[in-house]
Amino acid sequence: MNKPTLLFLTSLVVLFSSFNFLQKNNSILGIWTDGSTENATFEINKKTIFYLDLLKEYEYKLKKDSLFIFYDDYTSKGKFKISKDTLYITNEGIERKYWRFKD
Repeated sequence: MNKPTLLFLTSLVVLFSSFNFLQKNNSILGIWTDGSTENATFEINKKTIFYLDLLKEYEYKLKKDSLFIFYDDYTSKGKFKISKDTLYITNEGIERKYWRFKD
């Protein structure tokens, strides 16, 4: 394989993996519920997570499949995945399931 073709293929791989990461990041945005009440549990915006019951928001960061939430006195780290309208967050060996909140 010649050098220009290899460079082009490598660029495509990087481009598509970046697209998948951005698509996953955008799909986490929205209002989520754990189903324990008739209300939403939290809302994930571009930079913060707002907890409705607490009326408090915290900054967060996504890195690949990891979710870091910066609470006042500690940082929570968990793995996340999204399947259709379901968000799974695994933290300290416990998987929690959330659904997109629909009015």
